[in-house]
Amino acid sequence: MFAVKCKCGHEYSLSDAERRHESRCPKCGKVVEPPTETEIPALDTPAAGKNAADATVVGPPSAPVVKFTFLAPPKDADELGWLKHYRVVKLLGQGGMGVVFEAVDTKLQRPVALKVMKPDIASDELSRQRFEREARATAAVKSDFIVVIHDVDQHDNVPYLAMELLRGEPLDRWLGHRLGVNLQLALRIGIEIARGLAAAHEKGLVHRDIKPGNIWLESDDRLETGKPPIHRFRVKILDFGLARNEQEGGNLTQTGLVLGTPAYMAPEQAEGINVDARSDLFSLGCVLYELVTGQVPFGGANTMAILMAVAMRDPKPAAQINPDLPPALSDLITSLLSKRPEDRPTSARAVADALERIAADMGMALQTPSSGVTKIIGVPPAPPSPPRRNWIVPAFALGGVLVGVLAAVFVLWPLISQKSEIVLGMSGPFSGPSKELGREMEIGIKTAISNLNAQGGVNGHQLSLITLDDGYEPDKALKNMEKLKNEFNVFAVIGNIGTPTAMKAVPYAVENKMLFFGAFSGAKLLREDPPSRYVFNYRASYEEETEAIVTYLVKREKIAPDQIAVFGQTDSFGEDGFRGVAKALREFNRDPKAIVRVGYERNPSDANAAVKDAVATILKQKELKAVVMVATYKPAAAFIKQLKDAGRDDLTFTNVSFVGSEALAEELGAGSRYIDGIIVTQVVPPVTSGSTIVSHYRELLKKYNPAANPSFTSLEGYIATNLLAKGLQKVGEPPTTEKLIDALEKLDRVDLGTGAVLSFGPSQHQASHKVWGTRLDKEGIFQVFELE
Repeated sequence: MFAVKCKCGHEYSLSDAERRHESRCPKCGKVVEPPTETEIPALDTPAAGKNAADATVVGPPSAPVVKFTFLAPPKDADELGWLKHYRVVKLLGQGGMGVVFEAVDTKLQRPVALKVMKPDIASDELSRQRFEREARATAAVKSDFIVVIHDVDQHDNVPYLAMELLRGEPLDRWLGHRLGVNLQLALRIGIEIARGLAAAHEKGLVHRDIKPGNIWLESDDRLETGKPPIHRFRVKILDFGLARNEQEGGNLTQTGLVLGTPAYMAPEQAEGINVDARSDLFSLGCVLYELVTGQVPFGGANTMAILMAVAMRDPKPAAQINPDLPPALSDLITSLLSKRPEDRPTSARAVADALERIAADMGMALQTPSSGVTKIIGVPPAPPSPPRRNWIVPAFALGGVLVGVLAAVFVLWPLISQKSEIVLGMSGPFSGPSKELGREMEIGIKTAISNLNAQGGVNGHQLSLITLDDGYEPDKALKNMEKLKNEFNVFAVIGNIGTPTAMKAVPYAVENKMLFFGAFSGAKLLREDPPSRYVFNYRASYEEETEAIVTYLVKREKIAPDQIAVFGQTDSFGEDGFRGVAKALREFNRDPKAIVRVGYERNPSDANAAVKDAVATILKQKELKAVVMVATYKPAAAFIKQLKDAGRDDLTFTNVSFVGSEALAEELGAGSRYIDGIIVTQVVPPVTSGSTIVSHYRELLKKYNPAANPSFTSLEGYIATNLLAKGLQKVGEPPTTEKLIDALEKLDRVDLGTGAVLSFGPSQHQASHKVWGTRLDKEGIFQVFELE
């Protein structure tokens, strides 16, 4: 027998067979990690209990040294040995199938977690296939929320994989030491798990073992609810050892064999029948239930009792246990825990969207994670401090009682860089009808940052980005600016989205002397004359875009000035675009007051309903031949579709770059009757061009964000970040806002390869004035044409 002790203080015994799997404490129901391979004395022996820790096994003061015969002999005293080119320095954990070490990849000089299959298990072909399948499945998915696999190979017939070494702690450990429910953290965790699952499901992979033990919270610090909320963390989904690819034939699992962890297992999975992505959603519902109530939805004294509860019992609604929960969240969790897969949400992405809406309704601006969590340079910067080493080794656990496979083990990587990090901030829409703009801008900025960091950073400083969701709402954008300054102490703000949000964000930035750089907006308020010291723009203005397209329509398409109407958002964004139309038409003797002008309200919940009045007005104007749109992609697409459905296929539709070109094309639908001939002006080179910067951008996007398609918006973020880096390179130590502004104002005729040289100066804070013309073809591809 083997003795275990739960963190609640209850002690109980396990048989030799039972100790190979996770168990649940009979008293409190919490998961207790399995003992190691070394036999543990009975509870009544003198050694018992002396080394008890949080939900860990009671063991003897000293365990026998384990020799790993598959390792080559150590070369130095601080090593355990070598496996090919990996220098193995520390044992992190082991289970029935494998061993995990901390190691150093001597070829690439980076730390890794090295997972090695035990030689006796590797002799079994089925086990080898399952191990290799885990590596292939994990490596196939590219997501910020799934652990990264660096290498998969074998040595002397022993399979191994090298993966990123993480710092932080597993979710089950965090659940064990937290002091209460922090709804903001619970929503963040749920959103990021859902995003990771969405990426896996889009590759056809079903994880089949989503549970707190397989969710890692990557952070510098423990996320304890007894302290002020900590936002600087990122979820990582671990262990794809049970993953199944729906797109591949064959099955490594015997028919009728149940794999998974009973308390988090969907009913159809417990029955041993085929599962799909909706089974993971059930497991996610179990995790969310535990996050917001502190209880598991399905408990029992033993495995059979738990499985019976999963199959036959509906848990109490989460709001009955935690009355502070918003009804929408409780209802979402209830739907995730539906017995029938068809009654659950349609996808993990839909779950993430629903959680984001709940957070937005509660006034929470939930950031998306930065890549890496290290020391920060603020304004003014703090002197760099020595690296803080906080070693927390997670337990190495097996799956559920019915599982015979390895779950996961990962470990913190200590902060090793002694040089401070330059942290940039961004507020943008990551929820709501304009969320694609925020997502694409973030991708472009992070792609540039990843490339700069790979080259050693800027003057030795690594860069990172913190993004906060404002849903394209001005008041939320202002709150985000306050958070970026006061909570995150960011060095500069880059890539903020939109004109209405800028109306609140820019005055705050100027008042607090924050650099506001490269906003995704052509608004006049960002282009004062003379310019604000703290506001710098990369792109051409909306006035320049609409003026260019109107001139093209009149001179090249021979459309009369009185045959051009304007459709725009009824706020400062639409007003700026209209100003350019009016300026151009005035040159052709058209009175701006006579221009047919229609619009819609920002952030409509129903785009079709929002544009009906505008459509009706245009239909009454039979003489019109063109509409210049200053709109976001959903209302723009709805406007185009309704007019074409009403027989106005003769109209020429144009829009400014802020529309989100790729999102508009997707809304219209490639191959549809709506898409052919739609014009969008651009402020960056076409993403299909062969220019130097576009070629580099496409290569780096494929490297760092392979799941993302090239887009005009992400290219703009990429260019703006590289332009900012040019200024940073000219700043001495320590970098400060004022030094950076002085350096930016001296940037003259910078050639990044866009086709237009970029310059700033004391009286010129807009680097580019160039506008490109693009037109969608029937297949949804943007074709370039000359505006002049």
